Amino acid sequence: MPSENLAAGFCNLQHGDYICSFVSGPSYQAGVLAPFMRESFARSERCVYITDDNNLQQVSRFLSSYSIDVDEEQELGNLVLLNKWESREGRDFDADVMVVNVRKAMERASEGGSRGLWVAVEMTWVLEPAIDVDKIVSWEDMWNDLISGLPVVLFCQYNVKRFDLALLRQRATHPFLVYNSKIVHTSDHWRESQSKRFPRTPAEEADFGMLPGSVS
Repeated sequence: MPSENLAAGFCNLQHGDYICSFVSGPSYQAGVLAPFMRESFARSERCVYITDDNNLQQVSRFLSSYSIDVDEEQELGNLVLLNKWESREGRDFDADVMVVNVRKAMERASEGGSRGLWVAVEMTWVLEPAIDVDKIVSWEDMWNDLISGLPVVLFCQYNVKRFDLALLRQRATHPFLVYNSKIVHTSDHWRESQSKRFPRTPAEEADFGMLPGSVS
């Protein structure tokens, strides 16, 4: 299960950060998601969670098991739960529409008094109907530039039972990854500027390239 190190890692997140995790089921998924949400609430920033694998009722139930009062946080305007069709708008993938939707969510959060926006997504939303992997990679890479300098944190969650992890690891564009119950940087490009915030141990440096980024 996620450790205190993971909660501490979320405390070190900054606006413009883009992270991902590989999850194996609802219980573990909630254990990763709950501290992410708590950190956004602690900063008076809104969290938007886009569901797909789990319906809204399931999400409410497993978050409640981690002492998050979903109804209360929604009433306060701290938490917004959406299904994929509410965020995707139609069966065809349109990256421009997705960008507009995130910007609208930022505006609504600001109007509600939030200082920023934290967005978490169940990435199975890309599987039905299937979206070409090159489009997904291009879209995800685009966010690295789009959220730079904006009061936004993005968090993609991949279900290990439904994705080709070798392919994801090879094509990953996220600068940060939940790995060994903490957050680490993922690429040499980010090493110099980000490794002090999210370092890897020598052992992790040795095995990082062989694993898809699972969390133990």
